[in-house]
Amino acid sequence: MKVAQEIGADKVLLYNDGMAAVNGAIESLHLTKGDVLLYSPSIYGESKNFIEKDLMIRGVKCIPIKSGEKDELNKLIDQYRPKAIFTETVGNAQDMPVVDLKNLFEKTEEMNEKYQKDLNLPTLIEKQLFHKDWIRDWLTAGDWEGAGRGEKYSPEQKAKLENLVKEFEGTARKINKEQSYMPLKDLLRDLEEEAIMISEDRRGALLELKSLFDTVWLAKREMPMTLILDNTLPTETNLNLPQEIKKTKASVLVVDSGTKFFAKDKTTIGVAYSNDPNKLLELEIERMREGTYPPKSSEARLPETTKKEFNIRNKQILSNTKILAQGFSKAIGRMGITAVSHPNLPTHPNYEYTEKNLPDGATAVFYIQCENAWETADKLEKGGLKGLVEYGGSFAFEKTRVGVFGDMIRIAGGNESPEELEKILDVIETVK
Repeated sequence: MKVAQEIGADKVLLYNDGMAAVNGAIESLHLTKGDVLLYSPSIYGESKNFIEKDLMIRGVKCIPIKSGEKDELNKLIDQYRPKAIFTETVGNAQDMPVVDLKNLFEKTEEMNEKYQKDLNLPTLIEKQLFHKDWIRDWLTAGDWEGAGRGEKYSPEQKAKLENLVKEFEGTARKINKEQSYMPLKDLLRDLEEEAIMISEDRRGALLELKSLFDTVWLAKREMPMTLILDNTLPTETNLNLPQEIKKTKASVLVVDSGTKFFAKDKTTIGVAYSNDPNKLLELEIERMREGTYPPKSSEARLPETTKKEFNIRNKQILSNTKILAQGFSKAIGRMGITAVSHPNLPTHPNYEYTEKNLPDGATAVFYIQCENAWETADKLEKGGLKGLVEYGGSFAFEKTRVGVFGDMIRIAGGNESPEELEKILDVIETVK
């Protein structure tokens, strides 16, 4: 597949647009009323609307986070123990937060290890049946003695009890909504044939053991924390998530609006992949349920690009965007410009992390705060930008794009040559 080769991922799922990939990834987790989702509000507007309007209406607890502040993020993860976290690796909003992926992966691994520890049988026994020493002996004691009764189990009896544990785990998912204990009856019959635990007391004890396994089954249905990362702005060229997510035990779903870098805006397409085969399967099932496959015509319109060509073009766009942001940052105080936001600028809160991990440019867009954005854009156009740039939204085009949004100007760097880029920088430097 073209896109998989460009990304460098083993398997990629394609969608009819970027939001279909975002929606599909979130829906594949089957979040229900009371579940907690931590999310960054500094994301693409439609993603934000889906979380704050659709999910919240369903009763999902959606808690906003500052994705670029790792200490606060860690505290919220500890506080809420969420089912999932959704954030863009580089936020598509004025503050443009950059996620510390190493910290996020390590924190997720830590939480999921605690989760698994809380679900193991000895822990649940201690929490729920701590006074039933005989159950603890069955499952944890090396000598297999009956608690306080001096009973010794033969190797055959011990094997029966070990099989009891294994069989309960294997049949737990078959237990119906009424919590039928037919599997338990079969096991009791087998045990009775061996003259083990035929007393009423022991039968009652076995029923309590069944309840314990029901608890384990229900608890295991609760998902460990899953990360959903939207990597659209830096794309896989400057932030190689296929490689990064292979280094972590955390379950990660990556989504991307392939319309920009992959399709070059010749068609709409969304992209998703994962380091977890089970999550990818759930994602594939969800895509099948929603019917969000890209039309064959869309796939046919994808540009024929080698991985090398893909990376060369993208690096140029991201590098040009960084250079333009540096140029505009020198113009603060002129043309009504009051601030410039780009993660590779020293004024950005995540500057050190970004320069270390994304030195070639973290994003294809950046934001300029203005006293009056339209007046600033007019001065730039009359000062010489006309003909050198295009106007409008989106990004990853051949020419740099300028868009006015409220009191901000959004610049999307283009694929200009160094000589062409220098002409734009000259205008930025000279306009008053």
